[in-house]
Amino acid sequence: MSQTDSSGVSFLSLARDAAKTVINTLNPYDKFAVVTFATTAQVFSSTIPNGDCYSSSFAQATPQNIARVEEFINGIQASGATYYSRALNSAFAYFSNNPTADRDRVILFMSDGEPTDDTAIETLNTLNDNVGNSVVLLTYGMGSGTDFSVLRNMANATSTQVGTIQKRGIFTQITTPSNLRNEMASYYTFFTVTGQVTDVPIWTVPYLDAFGLGLLITASLPVYINDNLVGVAAVDLTIEELLADVSFFKPTQTSYSFVINDRGLIINHPNFPYITNNDPLFVEATAFERDENFLSVFESMKRGDSGNKTFVSTKVLPQGDSTMYGVREVTVRSTYFWQQIPETTFSLCLVLVEEQTQALLQNQGSVSTGGFLYHRIDLVPPRQACHHSENYCSIGESSIALAARSFQDPELYLATEETAGDVNAIVDYMEGRSNNRVNIKEGIKNVVVATQIANQFWNSSSDGEVNRRVLWRYIGTSDGIFRNFPGTQMPSNFDPVLRDWYEHAQANPGKIAITPPYSDAASGESVITLTRVLFEGQSGGNHDALTDVSIGAMGVDIVTTYFYYLLQTEYPACGDGSYSCLLIDQGGFVIIAPQFLDENTNHYDRHLADLEPSVASVLIDNNVLQTKTCTNVASGLVQKTYFISSTQAFYSGTTGELNCRIFELSPLSGTNAFLLTIGTTVVPCVSVIHNCDCNLVSSPSGAIATPSCPSATLCTCPCTTYNTEFQPCYNNYSFTSPQPCTPETPELNLVATTTVDLSSLPVCYEIDFNSPGTSGSVSVGLIVGCVLGGIALLFFLGAWYDHHQRKKKSSALPSQTQTQSRPPPPPPQFTVQPTAPPTNHYQNVNFAPDQVNYVPPPPPYSSL
Repeated sequence: MSQTDSSGVSFLSLARDAAKTVINTLNPYDKFAVVTFATTAQVFSSTIPNGDCYSSSFAQATPQNIARVEEFINGIQASGATYYSRALNSAFAYFSNNPTADRDRVILFMSDGEPTDDTAIETLNTLNDNVGNSVVLLTYGMGSGTDFSVLRNMANATSTQVGTIQKRGIFTQITTPSNLRNEMASYYTFFTVTGQVTDVPIWTVPYLDAFGLGLLITASLPVYINDNLVGVAAVDLTIEELLADVSFFKPTQTSYSFVINDRGLIINHPNFPYITNNDPLFVEATAFERDENFLSVFESMKRGDSGNKTFVSTKVLPQGDSTMYGVREVTVRSTYFWQQIPETTFSLCLVLVEEQTQALLQNQGSVSTGGFLYHRIDLVPPRQACHHSENYCSIGESSIALAARSFQDPELYLATEETAGDVNAIVDYMEGRSNNRVNIKEGIKNVVVATQIANQFWNSSSDGEVNRRVLWRYIGTSDGIFRNFPGTQMPSNFDPVLRDWYEHAQANPGKIAITPPYSDAASGESVITLTRVLFEGQSGGNHDALTDVSIGAMGVDIVTTYFYYLLQTEYPACGDGSYSCLLIDQGGFVIIAPQFLDENTNHYDRHLADLEPSVASVLIDNNVLQTKTCTNVASGLVQKTYFISSTQAFYSGTTGELNCRIFELSPLSGTNAFLLTIGTTVVPCVSVIHNCDCNLVSSPSGAIATPSCPSATLCTCPCTTYNTEFQPCYNNYSFTSPQPCTPETPELNLVATTTVDLSSLPVCYEIDFNSPGTSGSVSVGLIVGCVLGGIALLFFLGAWYDHHQRKKKSSALPSQTQTQSRPPPPPPQFTVQPTAPPTNHYQNVNFAPDQVNYVPPPPPYSSL
C-alpha cells in the first residue's frame, strides 16, 4: 500500500484509518481480531501476561483491547507483495479456533491492489466450507485505477441466512479519505439486518459523553415502516442520574447494591469506578464479587430470574486512597436478593449483611431560629460574611451541606440546580417554620440538630496559638451531612462518605487518623488532617471500636509546620540534632520529617522507601512493613502497597548503609501513626547498600497502563505490576487474583464564583502558616483536645441515638500478629490537657486503640 490518492494521502494511511474506524464502532459484546498481510500474514500478539491469546482467539472489544490493537495498526508498514490467500488462512484460523457461531461472522478485507497469488477465490471457498459457510466477506478497495474484480468476486462468493433474510457479502470502493465513515456504510448496513422486528428497547453499554456529561447509557428502539428499518428513536441518560438510588443505598457500613445487564457486565457497583477520565470500563460482576458462592447468583441474574441466597463472603472496604493504601477486607455473612428491573435488561441485587444495624436518632426537634446556615451562601448570603484563606465564609458559625444521599430522590437532586428559594425552604424546614418541602430524608434533620452544639465549641476555640494553625473543622456523617467551620460553600457533588479523610477514619476505628500532608486548595499551603470515627452512642460512654456502629467522622486541617513543631516540643531530642525524627502512617507514608521544613523540598505523597530507603529496606525484610495487593480494575494492573500492623509494637534496628545508624520505631498511642527516630551517630555494622525504587504509582493516562514496579527490586514505593491471572482477550478475572481496589476519590465540581469582593471583608480568624518559635510549651494532647473541638463531645452526642430501634450487631475484622523486640520508651499519650478549671472539661479521655472512655462533666463546656 505504498500508493497515494490525488490528495497525497497514502493508501496505507487510508487503510489504517479505515481499520481503526471499524474497531472503534465495536462494543464490548463484540469480538474481533486483526491480520495484516503483504508477502506474509501477521497477526497481533502482546507481551503482557496471557497476551499470546490475541494471536489465536478473538478479543472482546473493550477500550483496553482496542487501544492495544490500534498501537499494532499504527505500526504497520508497506512492504512486499500482496498474497490474499495467506491473509485468508490466518483470518479463518480464528473462526476455526472459536467454533461457536451464535453471532454474525464477518471479515472486513481491505486492499489497494490486485493479489499477487491467483488462488484467493479457491482458498476462500475451501476455508468457508470448513466452517459451514458461516463467514461473510465485506471487501474494500482503496483508491482508484486498480482492478478490484477479485475483491468484488470474494464478496459475492459469501452469504449467510438470518431468519428469512439472505445476508450477502458486499464490495465497496473507497476513494474519499475525508469521508471514510460514510464510504464504509456497507459495514453498518450489514449488521442492521436482523431478520426480525422488535419492540423491546435496546440498552447500550455505558460510554463517555463527548460534551462532558459523564458516563451515558442509551435506550433505543428501531423504527420500521412496512417491516423496513427507516430509523431509530433513542434517549440518553446519565448513569449518575439513572442509578442514583442504587448508588446511595447503604443501610449499614458493608451493605450495598449493584446492577448488571443480561451479559453480566457491571453497570453499577460501589467498587466500580464507572466515572473515569479515560474510557469506561466493561467487566463482569465476578471482577468485584469474588466468592465462588456468587456464581449461581450471577447466572440467575443474567437470565433475568429473581431469588435470594445467604453465604459468607468477603467485602472490600477502602483503607484511604487505594493507590496509596490498598484496601481492607472483612468477612461477613450476607444475603443476596436479586430481581430483574422491569422493562429493561438490567438486574438489581441488594446485599444485606446479617446482624449489622443502622443507627437511628431520636427526635431532636428543630434548630433554633437563626441557627441554621446552609452552605449555598452564594445564593443566600450569611448574616456576617468574612474571608478565610481566599474563601467566602461566615463569621462564627458552621455551615451544613447535604449530599445527594441525604435526599429522598438523589436523582432529582443531582439533576436540579439549587436556587435561593430552595435554600430558604431548607432553612425554614430545619428551623421548624415549614414542612419538608425539599424531600430531605427522614432523620437528616435530627442529625443536623444533634451536631449543632459543635458550632459553639468550634466558635469558642477559634482563638489562641493552636487555632491560628487550624484551617477547617468539620463533621461528616454516613447519611451525607457535612458540617464545616467556618461556614462556606461546598461543591455540588461533595459527599463526605467518599472523601479520603472519612475513609481513613473508618479504617482506623477508635483511633485518631493522621493523614500525610497535602496542598490546601485555597491557600496552596501544606496541611495535615486529623480525623476520627464517630460511633453510635452507648450508655455510660463506653465504646468498642471493633463492634460499635459508625455514624460518621470528624476532623480538622492544621498547618504541617506547626505539627512538626509539636513533635519537637514533645521530643526535644528531635530538635537538638541528636536524632532525625519522622512520623509515618500505617501505610508507610511520611506525615512529617525534617526535610519538609525546606520549602523547596516536595513533601506530598512521600513514602518511607523514598525518604529513608535504608530504614524501609530493613522494615520490609523483617516483615514490619508488610506488602498488600489489590486489583486496579481501571488499569488492569495489580496495585502493590504497604501496611504496618495495628498491633505492631516497638521495633529497633540498624540501617545497613555505608554509615550505619540505629533507628527505633514506636507506635504513637491512640493514632494510626508511628514515630521513627534515627540516630545521627555512626555505629559499627556490616555495610549493605540498600536502594529503593520509587516510581510512585499514578492514574493511567490512557486505556493502556504499564506497570511501575521494577521487577527485580524488593524495596519499592507503592507501585503496580501486571495481573498474571487476568485474561485480556476474555476480560476475565479469576477468583484467586487479588481483591479489587476501591475507586479513587471522585473529582469535585467547581463552586460558584462569588461576586463579593473578599478584600473588603474581615478575616474569619487569623491563620498563621509560619513555624512558631519556642515561646512556651504546647502539648500534642492539647492540639487534639482543642483542635478537634472536643472529640468526646461527639461521642456524647452519639449517646442520644435510640438503642431500641436497632437489632444486634457484629463486625468481623481480619486478625493480625504482633511483633515486639523490647519494651518501648513511652510515646506521648493523646490526652486532653486542661487549660482552665477541671470542672469545665471533659476528663479521663483515653484515646486507646480499642475503646474510648470518658466521663462528661456538668455544663458549662465553654472551655473547649
